Amino acid sequence: MQFFYQGVDLQIIQGNIVDQKGIDAVVNAANAGLRKGAGVAGAIHQAAGPE
Repeated sequence: MQFFYQGVDLQIIQGNIVDQKGIDAVVNAANAGLRKGAGVAGAIHQAAGPE
């Protein structure tokens, strides 16, 4: 699904967030220290690697 909202082109894609190709950024709520956690944040950190 794709739509335009307040000057921003948004696209919603169903699937595993860490397996998406051609993604420029992932926005996810995180703790104040940006420490690796569990759930979505943990999966993103693990997929991104130590860099």
